[in-house]
Amino acid sequence: MTKIQKEVENMIANRIRKYVNEIGFPELYYCSESQKVDYIQKMALLINELLSGPNTEKKFENLANKSIENGKNNKEKYQVFKMLRNLLIHFPFFENWDDIYINENLLDWNKSKGNQIKRFFNKNEGKELKYAIYMKRHDKWEKEIEINIKIPKIYKYKKVYLKDILTIDEAMWTFCIIDYYLDQIGYKLNYHCIVSA
Repeated sequence: MTKIQKEVENMIANRIRKYVNEIGFPELYYCSESQKVDYIQKMALLINELLSGPNTEKKFENLANKSIENGKNNKEKYQVFKMLRNLLIHFPFFENWDDIYINENLLDWNKSKGNQIKRFFNKNEGKELKYAIYMKRHDKWEKEIEINIKIPKIYKYKKVYLKDILTIDEAMWTFCIIDYYLDQIGYKLNYHCIVSA
């Protein structure tokens, strides 16, 4: 990796850490739904840029799947994280969380990424995925929230709404698993994780 690549990745990592910190503060929960959607789409863009580096996503996937400190069911957690990222990045035309839907017709519009989302739903159809989000406080990983979601079947035309799978707050917390990666890889972070109690 070149010096400029490291510099850019550190800048992106610091911006993501700033967003992760803000998710833990109560003020965010008083934002409007459209503000939250804008917030999470920006976070998804930054994460996508960071993970587009050489072998970066593979390193993150390995860490996410093997993390002991970050709770159990890490594979399920990572699958949901990846599905959300792909959906928000490659289908960015929704302003409100309650309006975001998927069906096979929509996913076929962008086949390369749509197929990844489709595989997630086909693989997990009917399953209940449970996972916890941990955040670092004073050098110790502590559980912040537990998330339980049931994966429905997707159809060619019938709309399946994302709000019926998980709330926007649960989606924002799910994106926080990136913080474990930032902590482990060793980016030069100007922001310390200071999630509020």
